[in-house]
Amino acid sequence: MNKLDEFIERATLRLPPEEREEFARELKTHILDSAESIAASRKTGVSEEVIAEALERMGPPEKIAEMYPSERKWKLGKMVESGICARCGTCAVICPNNIISFDGRPDLREECLRNGHGMCFEVCPRVSSEGYQISIRENLQEKVYHGRGPIRGQDGGVVTSFLRHLLEKGEIDGAIVVGDEHWKPVSLLVQTAEDLEETSGSKYSISTLEALKTAGDLRIERVAVVGLPC
Repeated sequence: MNKLDEFIERATLRLPPEEREEFARELKTHILDSAESIAASRKTGVSEEVIAEALERMGPPEKIAEMYPSERKWKLGKMVESGICARCGTCAVICPNNIISFDGRPDLREECLRNGHGMCFEVCPRVSSEGYQISIRENLQEKVYHGRGPIRGQDGGVVTSFLRHLLEKGEIDGAIVVGDEHWKPVSLLVQTAEDLEETSGSKYSISTLEALKTAGDLRIERVAVVGLPC
């Protein structure tokens, strides 16, 4: 291993594997650019000695490594690792910087400047519902209805009938429901009564709120969200 590769390896040692290759490539380009600048000032070619001088000007590789954290800090990280994550995907949907991915569980793709103390923490259903949750629910009004709808559903088709009524009356522009794809639950945005009936029936499985992001991208604001409490 030459001095350049050794320097880069030591400088990128603390980085996550998925980021190490890209950073190593960028660092190598920067060092070689510096070496070419030195060589041009002396009207010579880039030699091992010139590269060594460029490395010396960079400073110790350990100092460069300290500039990049070995792990990303995220307030919800421990919740995910401990297995108590609800796997609803709301944190990925709500993140304003779009740095949370979701594939069965949330994952922070880039360093969060707020260390996960932002909107993802505020909407997480596993976070204690004390002062903050109480304050945002002060004006919440709850009404309980009993009945049976004309649509065939899980328990009288009440929820589907209610959503259909809201759509037909123009009270909502869409509904976030759970459909299925090869027996796998999927989050869907429906905007017509016909599509709504295709998703009737309860799904006793975890589903994300990915369709809520779709509604936001389409600038659909008046949406109803269906959730199974058990």
